[in-house]
Amino acid sequence: MNAPTDETLLAAATTDAAISSTLATFATSLQFEDIPSRVVERAKLHLLDCIGIGLASSGFEFCQRTISALVGLASFREAAPEDAHEVSLSGLC
Repeated sequence: MNAPTDETLLAAATTDAAISSTLATFATSLQFEDIPSRVVERAKLHLLDCIGIGLASSGFEFCQRTISALVGLASFREAAPEDAHEVSLSGLC
């Protein structure tokens, strides 16, 4: 098995940067109206499915542990610097 060369690693990093840049440009320029209605409807269905699964599992111990962990992360966020990413858990507890 051959180790990757510096040229291979540089090409991969350049490709990754180009992919990230292309994706970022797409995401920042996307308007809601550009999203096909079938995709919006499917997203709504998946969101409702997630909510239903969350409600159905809320009485199980694993769910309570998950909520406790998320609340802990929210507490950590409150102590984090101002430029840290936002985490919102409103409505979970």
